[in-house]
Amino acid sequence: MSAEVETVEPRDAKALSSLVAVCGIGGGAGTSTLAFLTAMYVQRFAAEPILLCDTGGPGASLALIAEQGSKLSLPQAAAAIAADALSVPIFVPVTEKLRLMARDPELDDAADLEGLARLLRDARNAHPLTIVDCGSLQRPVERSVAAQASSILWVARGSLTGAKRAKAVLRSLSIKADREILAVCGRQERNSEVEHELMGAADLRGASLVFVPSLPGVSNGSLKGALETGQAALEAIRGRLT
Repeated sequence: MSAEVETVEPRDAKALSSLVAVCGIGGGAGTSTLAFLTAMYVQRFAAEPILLCDTGGPGASLALIAEQGSKLSLPQAAAAIAADALSVPIFVPVTEKLRLMARDPELDDAADLEGLARLLRDARNAHPLTIVDCGSLQRPVERSVAAQASSILWVARGSLTGAKRAKAVLRSLSIKADREILAVCGRQERNSEVEHELMGAADLRGASLVFVPSLPGVSNGSLKGALETGQAALEAIRGRLT
């Protein structure tokens, strides 16, 4: 993978392109892994580079998964933009068609929400698709990104507890998007009670329901295997988001 840093150039487009917020319902749902795999899969079909980010903070994972990172996290870049003090490129290329804005975990919770809105607007002007790993929506920056998203990819665990939590969260949260998907990760076997709860959760938001098989890790050379194992689910997600 190249570590060369590129700059963002505006796209010729009349309308903003898609902004996808990947939001975990509870910890350990596989949110970052699915965000990364979705981006790696979708970029295969992209005519222009797409952008993948996370929201920084102590739970940031994308730089660890990609084994490289940008100079600034999303909150840091937003603060620099708000102050008109952005002096470094904000992403690194993972492939020719995938750009990454993410750093190792750190305590950078503070985010300038006005600068964040400007940054996301610029990202959508410059890329046909922007995907942001929003963790489990615990921090203001995560909720702000999700509130601005055109699509939300909810990620839940495939257990009965995970299904019930998904139903409760999707019933109560006011954050909504034009298109929503409920991706269920790690389901071991079919269970009618679990499936009933998940279908009820998806129906609450008019969301599509996608089951993601248990995936191998995406580091240490196993990315190809993870993409192959999850291909059907990733294609279903791509078809609903793009």
